[in-house]
Amino acid sequence: MHDRKRIMLEQSDAFAVFPGGIGTLEEVVEVLSWRRLGLHRKPVVFLDQDGFWRPFFALIGHTREAGFTPSWATDMWRVADHVEKLLPMIQAELDRTATSDATPVVAQNL
Repeated sequence: MHDRKRIMLEQSDAFAVFPGGIGTLEEVVEVLSWRRLGLHRKPVVFLDQDGFWRPFFALIGHTREAGFTPSWATDMWRVADHVEKLLPMIQAELDRTATSDATPVVAQNL
């Protein structure tokens, strides 16, 4: 699994997170962790059709309220409620990060 995620990080321009099981959860948490540590600035967009990811977002909110996750962490991803919106959102994020002068978040800033 680690090799698969390493290849995914190296070869991807963005991450589209579709509904899935434990493997998808494991992968998305690592992608978000890597982004939080400043290892990448690639867009992450969840397909939340029919509210599939709402419990996950609530869990992240709970960790934020408990002080374990910084308040800005929810800015690391976007949410599409229909599959037709997914690619335009990814493209908009790619365009935004390509023109952004923002410095990536690094561990010492956490």
